[in-house]
Amino acid sequence: MIVDYQAHWYPVAAIDALVGRTDGYPRAERVDGKYIVEADAGRPMSFAGFLEPSFIDLDEQFRVADDAGIDMLVSSPAGLNGVWDMDANEAVEFCELLNEELARAQRARPTRFRGLATVPLHHPARAIEVLERAAHVHDLRGLCVPTSVHATTIATPELLPVFETVEQLGLPLFLHPTLRTYTSDLKLGNLIEGGLGWMFHSSVAALGLIESGILDDCPNLVVVHPHLGGTIPYVLGRLDRIGAAGREAPVSEYLRTRFYTDTVGPTGPALQLAIDAYGIDRVLFGTDYPYLDMARLVAFVEDNASPDDAAAILHRNTVARILEPLP
Repeated sequence: MIVDYQAHWYPVAAIDALVGRTDGYPRAERVDGKYIVEADAGRPMSFAGFLEPSFIDLDEQFRVADDAGIDMLVSSPAGLNGVWDMDANEAVEFCELLNEELARAQRARPTRFRGLATVPLHHPARAIEVLERAAHVHDLRGLCVPTSVHATTIATPELLPVFETVEQLGLPLFLHPTLRTYTSDLKLGNLIEGGLGWMFHSSVAALGLIESGILDDCPNLVVVHPHLGGTIPYVLGRLDRIGAAGREAPVSEYLRTRFYTDTVGPTGPALQLAIDAYGIDRVLFGTDYPYLDMARLVAFVEDNASPDDAAAILHRNTVARILEPLP
């Protein structure tokens, strides 16, 4: 069984809720029967500008998955979760809509789809309410959070209760780059901002959870840091030498005991570096579909890992709660 631990689906009902919105982002418009969704000024969700069918049509997603031999999609609407311009009530309503739509898809395809919850992190108390409903009412199997909140760190005392709730619910915490980052206002261009910056920002978030003591305060919290660990594996020796302030364990121990990563980012040597940094049992298969091709990512793992390691990544490795049957 091959599980794609990083797939993305954008429900039409949620996009329709953004059409005509002019007070901040995200926002959407419908032009000639096609959707254009911006998560930030001048930053459309799709490289094509409008959303191709692969973004919004789950049947199309499963046709692609079938062709690639992928059995289950673990999906989030990452990009739509940057709801910082919404007030508390609007943000809660929109996150609830996203969670309801993912839950509906999960119920319709119980052996093929798992949804990750979205919450309004800029209102922590309300975020906890939304998260508890996502887990208890909708049975969503994890929480996907952007790696910064309106270009500020997620590793804050104000958000500790949210992470404690994730831990108490026994859910994995999935990090994902956000289009609104520390450097997005610099207009660096997609090559620098999207290609390099997002990998750096996700690494800042992962290290922030260590440095702030949040992972020590939540000893059972499990974190999935995507994209082959961003930039962390490349500088892990330096990070261990410097050390996290006040932490007894080196960063490398946190990676091997508290984190998982995924295979998104098809650079051959980077896969082995991630295996070395996290341990083979903590490397999950992921594609970032529809942004990357599913079959290409399967071939990437098969071509760049040993047969035993490829079998572990593609067929054996999993993270808490995801594969448990739905009630």
